[in-house]
Amino acid sequence: MTEFAAAHHARNCARPLSFIAVSAAWLLSVAPACDRRPPDADNGQTPPAASGSAGAASTQPAAADASDDPAAPVCFPRSHDVGSWVKIEPVRVIALAADDTQPTTAPADADSRMRSFRLKRRAWCVYADETGRRIDVQVVEAATAADAFGFFSTQARGERLDKLGGRALVQREAAAATLHVWQGSTCLRFVCMGFGNSIDDARPLAVRVAGMLPGENVPEMTTIFPSEGAADAGPWLVRSLTALSPDDAARLSVPDAAAADELLSLDGEAWLCVRAYVAPDVEGWNVVWTAAYADEAAARRAYEHVVANVGRTWDHVSVLPAQNRYVIGTFTIERESQMHIMPRLALRLPR
Repeated sequence: MTEFAAAHHARNCARPLSFIAVSAAWLLSVAPACDRRPPDADNGQTPPAASGSAGAASTQPAAADASDDPAAPVCFPRSHDVGSWVKIEPVRVIALAADDTQPTTAPADADSRMRSFRLKRRAWCVYADETGRRIDVQVVEAATAADAFGFFSTQARGERLDKLGGRALVQREAAAATLHVWQGSTCLRFVCMGFGNSIDDARPLAVRVAGMLPGENVPEMTTIFPSEGAADAGPWLVRSLTALSPDDAARLSVPDAAAADELLSLDGEAWLCVRAYVAPDVEGWNVVWTAAYADEAAARRAYEHVVANVGRTWDHVSVLPAQNRYVIGTFTIERESQMHIMPRLALRLPR
């Protein structure tokens, strides 16, 4: 665990690790073949509803609670505990890493974007009601709140929702709406099918699941950026820039994530927080970042490595001298020259 993650954990040591929900395609690929897999929320493809579609004749679905995995997290309500929702597919659980210090393991053909986060295990089940509407709930346990928030930051998109977990977004698509919720060391995902334009009826189940999990403060590193001029998206918190989606990498001016990791000395222990700003009268974002390293010496080495390479292969990058164990920089030097976010950020770094 990094010093940053350890410090954040120490402030919340009384709270146990919980479980987080996701539907990223690589996580789905490791589900046992005998289980019915949740929908791929990244491409919007969803299987048919278990009991018909909304508006069809009412049919009470059969409950599957008795078949839950014995290791199922307690955050999953039993059938009829929340309104008319019935668990039609039992909770299943799979391990994702050997212990808290190891990156997530995954098959060779899995999405490598998630391997840098320390995700411990995944659990999922499906609820339905008598009208055929269904909610696929997915939960993954992270080793730290920082890993959970980082995973959320690279997966979640959509409009902000209040009063649901530590942070929540809803992503609306034609086939389904997806609720993304970060809550402490967990990151929940609810894929809601058959709800039409409103998912109000799905909210009580999401609130119940999130409410069963302990919260944490938002990682300090994400709170120090100036808010004036910040884009609606982000911030992103990563151990590796390879965790970014291709779309986010392009918008954040990171054409080669692996090369950027090498430039910034992101070794799997350091953390990088990236924030985007809307530059006046300029197309595209001004992208500013802060990297946190193990100690001051590591930060100085990282700064010197960036300086040695800027101007050759990275002519759009600029950095400030290392300060304590932090290095501040930008991937968009021309836009930053108009906004001057970096000097303001330097005054806000933790001491």
